[in-house]
Amino acid sequence: SKQTFTVFAELFKINLNLKKPLLHETGYPRLDYLIKKKKNLKRKKTVIIAPTGFKSFPNLTMQKHISEIISFFIKSKKYEVIYRPHPLNAKEIEVLNIEKKFKNNPYFKLDISNDYFKVYKESNFLISDLSGTAYTYALLTNNPVIFFSRDENYINKTYYKKLNYYKNRKKIGVIIFKIKQLKSAINKIENNRRRYSNSINNIKKKMIYLGKSKNRIRELINEILSKKKQDRAMYKRN
Repeated sequence: SKQTFTVFAELFKINLNLKKPLLHETGYPRLDYLIKKKKNLKRKKTVIIAPTGFKSFPNLTMQKHISEIISFFIKSKKYEVIYRPHPLNAKEIEVLNIEKKFKNNPYFKLDISNDYFKVYKESNFLISDLSGTAYTYALLTNNPVIFFSRDENYINKTYYKKLNYYKNRKKIGVIIFKIKQLKSAINKIENNRRRYSNSINNIKKKMIYLGKSKNRIRELINEILSKKKQDRAMYKRN
C-alpha cells in the first residue's frame, strides 16, 4: 500500500553507500490470493494469539505474558485458544514449554502449520503485539484485533510511533497494556463488530492495488524488460 511504500522510502534515506532503489506500489499478492480463496467456513468461538518473533523485538514482545493470557481464556471457558507462534520461534523452548503446559487442555491448541487461512476465517478475533499478521488478519476476515502493548512509552520514544502500523491500531481494534484489561477489550470488540468491519473496509478502499497486485506486478516487469531492451538497442547504436 501507499503507507508501506512510505515506510520503505524513509528507510532508504539512511546513507548505506548503496544506490537507492526505485520503489513501486504493487499491492499485496498473498492477501489477494486469500481473499479470493472461497470456502464455506463459519465463525467459531476461537481466539488466535499470534505474536511477532520475540527475539527480534525483545523490548516489545508479549511472549512472557502469553501463558497468562492463555490461562485467562481457559478459565473463562468461552473461547478455544489457538496459539500461533511466529515461524522463527516455533521450536524455541519458550514455545515448547507453553505447549507442554496446556497440551492436555481441550480449550488450547498449538498451531504451527503453514496455512492459517482456515483458523483465521473461523476465529472471532486475534491478539498480537506488533506482528504484521494483525493487519493481514483484519483485512482478510474483517474481524477486530486486540493489541497487547508491553511498553507504549518505549514506542513513543522511537520512530515506531510514526509508522502507520501503530497509528492505525485503533481503526482495527483495541490496545491494552495489562492482562486485566482483556475482559473489557473483548466486550468492546464483540459489541462493536460492525463498526470495526466498516473501519477495516475503509482501509481496504485506500489500497489502490487490492485485488490487482498480479496484474500490477506483471505491468512493472514488462516495463523493466522494455526499458532494458531500449537500453541495449541504444548501446548497440552507440
